Amino acid sequence: MSKRYWLLGVLVAAGIGGFLWYNSVYGWHSVADPADEFGLEFRYLGCDDWPESRPYETAIQSFVADQSIIYHVSDPAGCGYSVRRPKYKLVGDTLSLSYNLYTPSGEVAACICEYKSEFRFRINPEASHVVFDYSGG
Repeated sequence: MSKRYWLLGVLVAAGIGGFLWYNSVYGWHSVADPADEFGLEFRYLGCDDWPESRPYETAIQSFVADQSIIYHVSDPAGCGYSVRRPKYKLVGDTLSLSYNLYTPSGEVAACICEYKSEFRFRINPEASHVVFDYSGG
């Protein structure tokens, strides 16, 4: 019976490894909530070391694809966090994008990483100002 447990352990490890590989290559992706009027879809693209030549400032670029608008966010934060709960708020002509940074292990590194994400809206919220902020906890 120990051979079965060993094989089961190998299969579980392969499944977890495949999931982590897929997530690191393609990023985490959430599908749009049908009740959301703008149809937000979010994709966490991963993080890398922050480029030394750039100041620690958030950068937001927008792209139009089909009838969707995509906001690509590059944000500096401490290394070692995970991303969850993406959301947005439209107040007047300002669109605020955000997500929650958290540490599953409770540990972070003493360095700054570049967190990359993508907020895609099926229907353009038509905001003239776009800002980004994250929250901890």
